[in-house]
Amino acid sequence: MRTLTVVLALAIVSPVISAAQMTWQEEISRDFVTIEGNKMVLRAFSLETIAVPGYEVNEFQVSYYMDAPVGGLISRDYFVAFSAVLSTMVLQTMMSEGYNVTAAEFLAAYDSETLLEPIGQPDLEINVYMTDRGYQLEIINTRTQEVTRMTEIWDSDK
Repeated sequence: MRTLTVVLALAIVSPVISAAQMTWQEEISRDFVTIEGNKMVLRAFSLETIAVPGYEVNEFQVSYYMDAPVGGLISRDYFVAFSAVLSTMVLQTMMSEGYNVTAAEFLAAYDSETLLEPIGQPDLEINVYMTDRGYQLEIINTRTQEVTRMTEIWDSDK
């Protein structure tokens, strides 16, 4: 009886899941940045998988949030580029530190899948708050509630 219930549930949910998946055309044409009040906001979610030979497969969800003032020093293009580079660099650096492999081996074992929304509670939150003066990077491990913050000014010579 339990197996039948699971099969029926999957049969009902499968068309809904398929309809929710975007085509590549929809994916590349959607806007990443929204304007909320006086801020540009970027929200994204991903499912990360690391399958390094000799290690247990590690899979986790990440929630990304970035914001910057509209009409300030930071252009929309820079906002998107900086957000993407910083979040990718931080995530891959954090995850690769525990593995004793080359960068090429790690990247070959690393996979990231974009999610339209989280599935339950993300395991990691990466938040970036930008101003005309600088930015703050905040990383929250939702499993342990550990929070790490780093603040940088754009003009690092000061």
